[in-house]
Parts: sequence; structure tokens; C-alpha cells
Amino acid sequence: MAEYLSPGVYVEEYDSGVKAMEGVGTSTAGFVGMAQKGPVRGLPVLITSMADYRRRFGGYLSQQAYGELRFLPYAVEQFFNNGGSACYVMRVCPGDAKAAKVSLAGSKNGGSGSDKPFLTLAAASPGAWGNNIQVRFTPSLKNRVRLCESVDVTAAFEVEKADGYQAGDMVCLQYRALRDTGTKDADTGDTGSKGADTEDKNVEDTGAKDTDTKETDTNDKKVIDIDTKDADTKETDTNDKEVIDVDTKDADIKETDTNDKEVIDIDTKDTNAGHTGGKNPGEGASPQTAASDVSYIFAIVEKNEGGKITLKQQGAAPRDAKAEFLYLAEWELIVSDDSSSEQYENVSFNSDRTNFVPYAVLKSRLITAEAHMNQYASGVFEGKLTDAQEPSFTVSLEGGEDGTIKLTNKEMDVDLYKGMDGSPDQRSGLQAFKTLSDVSIMAIPGITNTSVQSELVSHCDNLKNRFAILDMPLEYKDVSELQEFRENVDSSYAAMYHPWLQCYDSLAKRNVFLPPSGAVAGIYGRTDNSRGVHKAPANEVVRNCTGLSVRYNEAEQGKLNPRGINLIRSLPGQGIRVWGARTCSGDGNWKYVNVRRLFIFIEESIKANTNWVVFEPNDEMLWSRVEGTIRVFLTTQWRNGALAGSTADEAFFINIGKSTMTEDDILNGRLICDIGVAPVRPAEFVIFRITQKMENAQ
Repeated sequence: MAEYLSPGVYVEEYDSGVKAMEGVGTSTAGFVGMAQKGPVRGLPVLITSMADYRRRFGGYLSQQAYGELRFLPYAVEQFFNNGGSACYVMRVCPGDAKAAKVSLAGSKNGGSGSDKPFLTLAAASPGAWGNNIQVRFTPSLKNRVRLCESVDVTAAFEVEKADGYQAGDMVCLQYRALRDTGTKDADTGDTGSKGADTEDKNVEDTGAKDTDTKETDTNDKKVIDIDTKDADTKETDTNDKEVIDVDTKDADIKETDTNDKEVIDIDTKDTNAGHTGGKNPGEGASPQTAASDVSYIFAIVEKNEGGKITLKQQGAAPRDAKAEFLYLAEWELIVSDDSSSEQYENVSFNSDRTNFVPYAVLKSRLITAEAHMNQYASGVFEGKLTDAQEPSFTVSLEGGEDGTIKLTNKEMDVDLYKGMDGSPDQRSGLQAFKTLSDVSIMAIPGITNTSVQSELVSHCDNLKNRFAILDMPLEYKDVSELQEFRENVDSSYAAMYHPWLQCYDSLAKRNVFLPPSGAVAGIYGRTDNSRGVHKAPANEVVRNCTGLSVRYNEAEQGKLNPRGINLIRSLPGQGIRVWGARTCSGDGNWKYVNVRRLFIFIEESIKANTNWVVFEPNDEMLWSRVEGTIRVFLTTQWRNGALAGSTADEAFFINIGKSTMTEDDILNGRLICDIGVAPVRPAEFVIFRITQKMENAQ
């Protein structure tokens, strides 16, 4: 309590104990079905537009390949067309579906030949879609250091600065060929050399393909070496003593080093291949293609101790060559398919680094990566990097299969849609939605298999926080067969709609019939956002719809409506509208869709906004605060038109205290509050009674 010393007026603020309550969302839908791609386990994916859906799950599905199971993308499109704003999507696929893969061969124990895979890349989800994925590798050689001394020519090197290298790193060794004395070379600075003498005067060497041309010195004094890619390399003798090397294939290969004085020679098939090195002169160079005097060998760092780096070379060192520089080898990965692309820079093959390949692509929507650390990386790149101007290579994933798709509702696998329960990242089908509290509408578009629909309804019944929208079979037209089908479900948490909607299919390039569940879910969301969940989602126009599979009249609807079958009607001058708002419940108290959904809204809102009560002292002060909090919320709903009654007391009641709790309840930590509300029911039957008004007789 504040201390008052000086006489005067004091103003203080205090907490009334009433907490503000905000209603939960009711317009978010959840869809389950088949798609081209996308995750089949884990949490469903939040989708906010059709373009978003295409990026994550692909496009429309063909009738030939998917039959009656193809309607998920169409339903999502209808959802957004009819006013839906957000939905969650969970893909299902056959158990025999396969993910596309590619394995890059590594080398074992320092050998040069391919052994077991070093790296396996796989599509992020099963399906033939993964066969379109390509991964491009571009080398990046960094952190160049000079090798001061070779302690052990096969393994250990002393370097100028060993910082930045650690065990497991993939590195690249630059070797330079040792020259005979006397040869003048622009790169090395060596001057002139005499070749071995023979008795022949004119020697013709054939079959030289950018290889070392054997120079034969004769009794004449001047030798001109002409190095070509073609066969028949000729050596012409003159009386001069100077040796002149002329390369007719690889002319003007320029390499500029802006930081160091050393030059890295990269041999290519092309002429005028300029290579400019920046801070790291070897960066961007091909580690597998070197000029005749420079070559590169991959290695794995085994130790880094006191400036001495021990390596396990992947391949034999070049003959008559000296190791000069050491580079840290990292890579840029560009992953792409037909619709999207991802880029990952500075990726490592060292499992101890944070940029290790599997870690780097962990959030990829396209691929996963698995490295086999008992193998070494060199074999991966052997023979692939062949162009110094484009020192990259691309691999394509293959082997992806959609699996055996049972094309009709009658033969489908029920467990596929029911899904598997388990850890959060392994749940599938309907089970994946268990922990998503913001989903309030559920649908499996186009699936009219009674067993699957029963699983969907049970899902909603058990959770009690969402409502199921059910389709009826396209081929059902007669009133009797629709009534019979309706008897398969009895729940206030579900509603059935019929007939199917005629819409344009941009894939088939013609009008087709689509299940109404997607459009109806969008209408639910549209009505909730514009009027509120208490408004029945009926007498609403179905957008982007040009016709119906069946046109029912009033007499036929008079037979179907009382049975809880909500028809979609084409009304003269009013367009195509949803003309029903009944649940699948036989209980008259719960026969209207808006009543059930209003109670879901109230219950979930109270649950979400009263966590503050838990562990508070269970006394009269707490009871008063809880009563006040709920009263403010329900009063707001009454004023918004969700509750019936001319006053708030007529609209609802709240009882909490010793009248609702026993001493045993209080001793065992239970707080019980009784709430009653009077929901607004729709004016389903509008009756105007008209009579004649007779003039008073005079």
C-alpha cells in the first residue's frame, strides 16, 4: 500500500480483475488429399493463396493419373475463389511412392576409384516430381596459404598460417610441375633449357592431345615446340639455341593475382580463357583441370597441430611436381525444379561445421542430403569439373515414382487418409492436424468413401473444435440414394453438400464437375469474416461456378433438407447459391450449422483466454474475476447479434461459486463454471400471413 504523508488528493490505478477476451478464428480450413509434391509427414503446410499452393504442392492433377482422387488442388482454388483467406494442406500418397535420388560416388582410403556414395541427395518428398530436380555444384577455393615445407610428401605439410583449417575439412592442394633448368617460362621465371641430345635431326611426334610434348634436341641448335590438341605435333630444328614454346590451342590464357604474386594456371579446351583471382586467387578455379605445369588434388584434413597440417590425399600426387598452396574447399549449391530455385553458399562437406551439407539444406523445400562420412569427397568431383570458365557441374535426381494410385473411391486405402499417429514430425493424414488449434473447418475434397468420411467425422467429434464438410458421390442423383448415403453419418460436427459444381479446368481445357466442399469451405470463411460465425453459411453465391451436375426443384429439396442434405441450387435471377444449413445430426438442438459452429467458437474462445486462472487461489475473489471476464465476452457476442434475447440476461447466464462446486471439488483443485447461451437460429422458413382488410361498414 502506498504511504500517504502530505494532505492532498491522490489518484491510483488498480486492476479490476476482469481480463479482456478475444474470440478465436473460425475461418481457417484444413484439407487432406493427393498432390504432385509436398510433405506427407509432419505438420500441415499453411497456404495463403493458390500461387502459394502451386509452389509447395504443384499444379492440377490429371484424371488419367489420379482419377477420383485428383480434387485437392481444385478444392483449394475454389476455397480462395469463394472468400477463404488461409488453409492448411496435408498431402497423402501411396505407400509405394519413391523419392527421386542421386548418389555421388566417393573414394575410400585415398584411392582414386569410385567406391561407395559419399553424398546422397533426395527429393524432399516422394513422387515423380523429384525427377525434375537439378543440383548445381560450383567450387569456391578460399583461405589460400603457402606451403612452407613438405614434412611428409604423402601426408604432412607446414604452412604459413594454419588458422581456419580443422579436421574433416575438404581442402585442395595446388601442385606445380618441376622444370629442368634453362627453360624460360612466363609463369615460373625459369630461363632456357636444353633437351636431351639424340642423333636424329628431324623428329616428328604424333598423337599429342594437350599433353607434355617430348622435346628432342638434335645436332641443330634451335628447337621450336608446337603444342596442339591435334595429332601430328612437329618439332622443327634450327641453328638457334633458344627454345621457343608455341601453344596453338590454349593461347592467351591470362591469370591475374591481385593479392599474391603466384599464378594459378588453369588449362581449358577454349582459347583466351582469362582467369582473374581476387583476394583468393584460386577461387572459382577448377580443381580437376590444370595446365601442364599446375594441377590440383583434393585432400581431407586429419590434424592441424602447431602450424603443421596432416592430410589424407585423395589421389596420387603428380609426378615431378611440388605442392605450393593449400585452399579450403567450399561449394555453392543451386537447387531447382520446374517452378522454384534455392541457393546455398559456402557449403562444407565437414560434419563438424555448421555449414555441413545436410545442415545447410535442412530448410530446403526441394531436397534432403545425407553424407556418408566413412567415404571421402574427391571421387564426387572426379572427372566432372572439366571447364575452367564454367567450373561447375550439375546432377539430376531420378527414380521418383508416384506409387500405385487406386483411382476410385471404392478401392482406396482408408488408412492413407486416416494417417499415422506418432511423434509430431512423423504424423500423417488426419493425424497431422491434431495439434493445430486454429483449424476450424475440415474437408477431404472429392472423397466419398464412407469409411474415410467416418474417419473425418470422428476426428472432428473427438477434438470438438472443428467442423467437417462432406461431399456426396457425383453419380448420385435420385433422392432415395442420397437419403440412403446420408444415413452413414450422424454428427452435429459435420454437414453434407450436393450436387457437384461445374467449373472450368485449365488443365483439361474444358468444363468439369468438382466437389463442392472446397467452395463451401470458402463460403464458411467469407461469411465468418463479413457477418460472424453465428450467421448461417447459406443463401450465399458460389463464385466461379457455371453450372451444377444436377438441378433439383423445391419438391425434391423438401425431401432432402429435413434429412440434413444441403443442396446447392440455381435460382432464377439469383445465380447459384448454397441453399441449406443443416448438420448431419438427428438431435434437433444441433440441426443448424451456425449453432454448432457458434458453440465451437464460444468454447474455444473461453478456453484460449482463461489460462491465467490456472493455479490461482480458488476462492470467491477468483470466481468473481472469472465471472466478470466471461460476462464481458458474452455481452459482446450478444451485441454483435450472435445471441438471442432483448437483454444480456435473456441471452446468457453464468453461474460460478458454491452452487457449482462442492467442498470436494475445491479440495481437489477443481473450478466449475456453468454457462448457458441462447444462440440465434436461422430464419429457415419465412412465413408471411396475409389477409384482406375489410372497410368498416357504414
